[in-house]
Amino acid sequence: MTDYLCHACVKDAFLKAEIKALKDKQLCSCCSKIRPAIEFVALAERIDDAVFEHFRPSRGSEGQTYAELIEEHAGIGAAIAREMQAYFSASRGYRAAKDGEENLYADTVGYIEAGVDTARYQEGWRSLQHSLRTDARYYNNAAKAWLDDVFKDVPGLAIWNGQPVIDTWAPGQVTLMRGRVAKTDAELELFLSNPAAQLGSPPPGTGSVGRMNAAGISAFYGAFDLETCRAEIRPPVGSHAVFAQFETIRPLRILGLESLAYANIEGSIFDPDYARRIARADFLRRFDDEISQPVMPGDEAFGYLSTQAVADYLAQILQLDGVMFRSTQAGRERTMSGRPRRNIVLFSHAARVEPVDRSGFKTELRIDALVREHDSSLSITDYILPKKRKAKKMQESIFDMLIEPNVESDPDARMPALRYVPNSVSVQYIHGTSYDTTNRTISRSTLSLADVKKWEF
Repeated sequence: MTDYLCHACVKDAFLKAEIKALKDKQLCSCCSKIRPAIEFVALAERIDDAVFEHFRPSRGSEGQTYAELIEEHAGIGAAIAREMQAYFSASRGYRAAKDGEENLYADTVGYIEAGVDTARYQEGWRSLQHSLRTDARYYNNAAKAWLDDVFKDVPGLAIWNGQPVIDTWAPGQVTLMRGRVAKTDAELELFLSNPAAQLGSPPPGTGSVGRMNAAGISAFYGAFDLETCRAEIRPPVGSHAVFAQFETIRPLRILGLESLAYANIEGSIFDPDYARRIARADFLRRFDDEISQPVMPGDEAFGYLSTQAVADYLAQILQLDGVMFRSTQAGRERTMSGRPRRNIVLFSHAARVEPVDRSGFKTELRIDALVREHDSSLSITDYILPKKRKAKKMQESIFDMLIEPNVESDPDARMPALRYVPNSVSVQYIHGTSYDTTNRTISRSTLSLADVKKWEF
């Protein structure tokens, strides 16, 4: 008969620390050492509470027996685990049989993990969306508290093989593709005249509202393949889609929302915070779908508020450079490797493309009707402009020699993170589009309004 169990005979780190903190030293029934120890019944009740918080009876042969379960998770010996099972089977099993219920501590009952309740995080996400729309947009304490709860320790998460969910891209490691729609020949000529400037991210103060940025905040939206990039820019029939590649030129820290689905959550079921952490992990596994929800045209100003808040938190609080998420516009299409098509957004501080000086050239584009409809070639000519001679200025006094030259400063002080890949531009003329659709079944019924009111209570 076991009376006391010391901390050395319990392997679970959380339980071990709790027992070790006890001031009462007793003779351990397991190792016969006098150490800080807990009474057998008190430990059994502590373990049982955790079991029924995180596991449920399977009503079949599936899962582990009660003794196997507590042996694994509490880290106690097999004999002690069987003794605890027998203790509960004798005390609670008798009452269950008397009431006509099943003995949950019998060897015939298996235990499996209980479903994770993510209602707290789902409701928090809906509340954040509502609050940003109707309450406070810029100084929202409730939104900050929810974002802290969900994302603050994300940098410490890793998937099953130990790889962090935040990836660090080395210079030259990744090439991204970005596209723009040219609705006129003049726009097409402009894009081709300086792809680095025209196909890169917009300058600060000029960017339109996006899923991860407010209006006026520069961001680089790109993809890893042309098909995904084309789906995202949604070129209309009769337009040209212009694409270019950009390579990373400095280290970037990127969060892959897809990786959160494989985050490995370790801990003790006896830790009161464990339930919250696994619930949060389960919510994050679905967050890629949440953040990729389509927003209808015209509703971007309000529909993107919550995702913009997430982006600001990741950029400002966690100091990340960007985030990868599933492409909404690509629908159910997948890459050749079978993975969902992904978008990448680089936040403002990491969105700048290294400038390319094209001031000495004038680009001329020629498209005729035959080329537009059937041919695949465009005629582009870059004219080298003559260099302008600067007029010499006579120094009027010795004081002119002390005045520093007026060098125009770069209005964009951000450090470039990307470089345009030379000769990577491609152009597609859009003849038509296709849609990934689902037919909806329609059912219609007729009810009397008077009858409906009778049913209301």
